[in-house]
Amino acid sequence: MLAVTAVVLAALAVVAGHVLVARDQLRLDRLDGEVAAATLRNDQLRLEVAELSAPARLAAAARGLGLVVPSSVTYLEPVPLTPPAPR
Repeated sequence: MLAVTAVVLAALAVVAGHVLVARDQLRLDRLDGEVAAATLRNDQLRLEVAELSAPARLAAAARGLGLVVPSSVTYLEPVPLTPPAPR
């Protein structure tokens, strides 16, 4: 009788193990789906950033705001500050 009980308990332990493995596999499959969705969203956002920061788009937006390309550019040279006179 003891041997039968041991076999039944061992079978129940194996079944419980399989249930745990199946549950964890379902969780893993769900997480894989979430990772795939997040990766796709990340790729979409990277594309959107690239499109929004494209030089041609920025130039068109600047023109839309009334900005124009200057006819000439003047560069200013910084003048070094003289230290204050000692007291």
